[in-house]
Amino acid sequence: MILIYFVLLRPGCPTRSMYEYESTPPSHINTHIPRGTGRGGGVAAIYDSSVLMDPKPKLNYNSFESLVLSLSHPSWKTLQPVLFVIVYRAPGPYSDFISELSEFLSSLVLKSDKVIIVGDFNIHVDVDNDSLSNAFISLIDSIGFCQSVNKPTHCFNHTLDLVLSYGIDIEHLIVFPHNPLLSDHYLITFEFILLDYKPLGKTFYSRCLSDSAVAKFKEEIPSVFNSMPCLNLTESYNDFSPSEIHNLDDSATGSLRSTLDSIAPIKRKLLKHRRLAPWYNHQTSQLKQIARKSERKWRSSKLSEYRSNWQDNLKMYRKALRNARGAYYSALIEENKNNPRFLFSTVARLTESHSSIEPHIPINLSSNDFMSFFYNKIITIREKINHQLPSTVISGSPSSGTSVNVNLDIYLDCFSAIALHQLTSIISSSKPSTCLLDRSQLGCLKKLFP
Repeated sequence: MILIYFVLLRPGCPTRSMYEYESTPPSHINTHIPRGTGRGGGVAAIYDSSVLMDPKPKLNYNSFESLVLSLSHPSWKTLQPVLFVIVYRAPGPYSDFISELSEFLSSLVLKSDKVIIVGDFNIHVDVDNDSLSNAFISLIDSIGFCQSVNKPTHCFNHTLDLVLSYGIDIEHLIVFPHNPLLSDHYLITFEFILLDYKPLGKTFYSRCLSDSAVAKFKEEIPSVFNSMPCLNLTESYNDFSPSEIHNLDDSATGSLRSTLDSIAPIKRKLLKHRRLAPWYNHQTSQLKQIARKSERKWRSSKLSEYRSNWQDNLKMYRKALRNARGAYYSALIEENKNNPRFLFSTVARLTESHSSIEPHIPINLSSNDFMSFFYNKIITIREKINHQLPSTVISGSPSSGTSVNVNLDIYLDCFSAIALHQLTSIISSSKPSTCLLDRSQLGCLKKLFP
């Protein structure tokens, strides 16, 4: 756990040098923005020196003071940092505060998809009929911030010190009892969890079944079978028991797989995710294929007429892509025109911010909960099938009236031998799709049959 202290310096506080030396624990760093005019004051943050916290340049707003810190991690190579902000608004007129705060919050969410703001806003958010409170709550709600403090934080029983969060969950927030020896404000603590965003290289496994590899594998099959003492290619297996057929199948499959691994070994490859844009449709896909086809034709021939044709097709594809993108966002905005939070996040993505809030998964959800969900789901499906499955099944035409009893206690636990022409027919009519769990790849098996 990493502790970060956010401090508001009130008028009459010690000088900056005294404050830094006396209030900063060992192995910690103090970042302080003093008040521009008057005695003392300002905002500050104290944090462990191991935290990669980068103070941002001071922002000049007349209605409040602020300190912006950026938290990053060595493994976050493509992700935006988390912004920590300390704010203090002095009591008094607020004519400029709402407009300046709106500009300030908008700039923060455009820079990062995770923002935490703490501070003394001097707004009575606990008073329902307070005009400043209503305007403030409406503003933060429209942008997407969540206010987590719902208890008094001042000795006069008002909620003045707030914790605002955007794109991150605040947990275990505690407002401690008033300590008059320290301050007229209450101490607030909270926790939040940041995942260690290490880019995971997703991989898959495959083997290259070229025509030469399949031909070589086909040549090796007779020698593989001849090397198996329990297998005789001229012997009839119609009289074999199911257990004997099963043992032969295991032995033959193991030998064939070892041979195939030596000819076309399984290789590990990096999986590259290509997420299609939501506006990418069938028309744009066809135009892209036409443009790529004309490009390949020009590169192989180097004729000027093919180059001109390729450029025309490329322009047509790009125009269709722009139109599809515009139509998608127009429909999206029209559908959510009464949802200001959604509209703001959409505009943010279209302008500067290219990240979105991650799907929320409850922290208390354990692996056992996942297991129980899928286990109970299968149990429910089985119960519904057993409840709806009739004890008799009508066979033949409806007018025949013939029926046959179905025994639900019969299970498929073994295989029986079939003729060669049946096996050839089944394999030839099957799709070539397969996975590594299959004992033999169906695509390779289909090539071995005439």
